[in-house]
Formats: sequence, structure tokens, C-alpha cells
Amino acid sequence: MFQQELDRIVRKESSPFSLKTIGYSVLKKPIYLLQAGSGSIKVFMWSQMHGNESTTTRALLDLIDQDGFKPLLDKIELYIIPILNPDGAENWTRENANKVDLNRNAVLKDQPETMVFFEQLELIKPDMCFNLHGQRTIFGTEDGSKPCQLSFLAPASNHEKSFNPARLKAVKVINSIYSQLQPDLNTAICRYSDDFNENCFGDYLTSRNIPTVLFEAGHAGLDYHRDEISSIIKKAILTALQSLYEKENTSDNQLVESYLSIPQISKTFCDIILRYEQDDKTVFTSLMYKEVLEEGQLILSPRVNDINPETVRNAHRIMDVDGQLPEDLKIDENNIVKSEVLGIKNLIII
Repeated sequence: MFQQELDRIVRKESSPFSLKTIGYSVLKKPIYLLQAGSGSIKVFMWSQMHGNESTTTRALLDLIDQDGFKPLLDKIELYIIPILNPDGAENWTRENANKVDLNRNAVLKDQPETMVFFEQLELIKPDMCFNLHGQRTIFGTEDGSKPCQLSFLAPASNHEKSFNPARLKAVKVINSIYSQLQPDLNTAICRYSDDFNENCFGDYLTSRNIPTVLFEAGHAGLDYHRDEISSIIKKAILTALQSLYEKENTSDNQLVESYLSIPQISKTFCDIILRYEQDDKTVFTSLMYKEVLEEGQLILSPRVNDINPETVRNAHRIMDVDGQLPEDLKIDENNIVKSEVLGIKNLIII
């Protein structure tokens, strides 16, 4: 499906994009680079270095397929690796086929996918990088009042978390996204943790004065197909690209202050809260969907996470059960939960 969509976009008569194979994965699957634009600002972005984070890939392909995107290419020179980890994408795993998290391989650079990336980085010499990811459904604001549909990070350049020129450029981009998108959302845009880890791509690049913005596609409500968030991510990427050539008269201190005012992300959500009375006390069971790939289908399987967990403040679906729990509520030896009465069942995503 991805290959067909990629070929269709590139072969369109009006397409400004060229496509080439720049290397191969552990299992010899091709890694592609899309290139377009003649502007003065070089932008390098990549998606699905974690194979099970496909929302940003969908958003990217949808964005560049629009005719209205073309005028932007007069101002930027754009390079895209739509899937950096094709083995992980096929098997719906975070890691590559060697069971290595590519986003912890920036220093060692001993994986074929990582080597391909850094070869391109050296050739492109980008002015700005976008590192596109997807996050789990557990994230919301610290008080649990809102889920996070988007999270961003201007990665730190050192353990002191200082703001070098590269990090400040990333901060400017994130501030633009936040100011333009947050007012129209009923959910939250959050700021990701900036603990420094040189093994992570963003931290590694920022420490070497290459501006990098981490995008995290989040979740809210029952949008488990991630259709709504794909649309929002598309807007975020477009806003980010436009901000690169907009003049900024804000001081460095004001940029940092605005950035740090973005709510900090926190693990305050679960997928389902089942709330009921037991022994004259209110009890709530936290349920989380586990991703399972079966015969090419991605299935979300609801499982018991915890009883009255201290960290959970909210859920994407809260169910108050009056009286006794329904008789058809079953929990098997793997903690998988099913109940037709409550509508708790497997979700088929693709």
C-alpha cells in the first residue's frame, strides 16, 4: 500500500518530487529519499524510524500530494525519508530486524538504516531537521484534564539543557506551531521531556549544531485509526515549514520562555476506565489496548492494566457501571478483556 501510494505521488504529471533508493534495511528492503524544491533553506525530515509509528508517514504523503503544497518549494529544498525502518514497518515493531531501536543508535551508527541516514545527512547538510514520531495513548497534561494530540521537543544539546543556536531555531518552529494550532484544539499540545541522551538522533544532532524538531503524533478520544491526528500533524508540518522563512523579532529569552510555558507531557491517561462499586467502595480498572499484528491485520486488544493506578487521571473512554458488572465480562489468563454488553472488544485498525 505504501509503495503504491509513493509511486502514484511521484508519477503524477504535476509532481515536483524525484524518488531514489538510498540504501537498504537489514532485510534488504529499499529505503527511499524524496526530493523537491529549489529554495534557500534545506529541510531534511524522516518518519517511521520506529516501524509502528505510521501516522506521520500518512500525514507526510497526504501533504506533499496536495497541489497547494507546491508554492512552498520555491522557498525550501526538501528531502524526505518516508520510512527509515521498513523492516519494522512491515512487522509493526519499534525496532529494526536486529531488534535495535534506531533512535538509540546515533552514536554507534552500526545499523544499516542508521548508516544510510547519516550518509544522507552529510550529503544534504540541512538547515533544519524534522524527526517524525508517534506516541502512545497514555499521554496527557500533568493534571489529566486533556489528552495530548501533539507533542514536540526542541532536543537538548547537553546534560545542562542549555539553549544553543540550533536548539533556539527548533524552539522558534515549535512556538509557531503551538500559537497557530492550539487555539483550535480541544485537546492539548504538549512539550516532551528534554533529558539529554546523545544516543537519540535529536539530541545528537542538536549537540552538533544541527537544528532538529521532534514531532510526536498523539491521540484523543476514539480516533484509533488516527485519521484526525493525521490531519492535525499535516497542518503542523506545513506550519513548521512556513515558519522557517518568517521573520522573528522575539528575543532568545522570550523564545525560551514561550517554549517552556507549553504544558509538560505526562503519563496520565489510559484507553478505558471501567468504574464500578465493590464492597461499598468505588473501584476503577484501567484498560490499555495492546497492538497485535495477525496475518497482516493490526488488532488492538483490550487488556487489564491496573486496579486504581495512582498515575492515571483520565481515560479516552470512561464507563460507569451501575450495579454489578455484566455477566459476559471475561478476563482470560493473558488479561485480555471482552464484554459485548460494555462494548469492550478487539479493534481492527488495518
